[in-house]
Amino acid sequence: MLHHRSTLLLHRSSVPISSPVHAALQVYFTAGVGVVYSRPPANTQTFFLGHTDDILSLALCPAPVKFDGQTYPGRTLVATGQVHITL
Repeated sequence: MLHHRSTLLLHRSSVPISSPVHAALQVYFTAGVGVVYSRPPANTQTFFLGHTDDILSLALCPAPVKFDGQTYPGRTLVATGQVHITL
């Protein structure tokens, strides 16, 4: 049986991804790795390796979120979900 299991937060920032600061960021996944890519001139990638199986979904939270004692504006948190198989 195939289940979808939500897991860790992928990208946390105090600046909304839609702002000019984040206009050069792309957030995506490949296999079981979440990636935040900063386009040139930075041209860097940050990898999130907390998954144990392939990632199936990625969601950008549109609303402000209070997490771990800190409030993040809308569009600054990305959550991912992975494949989870039970036999």
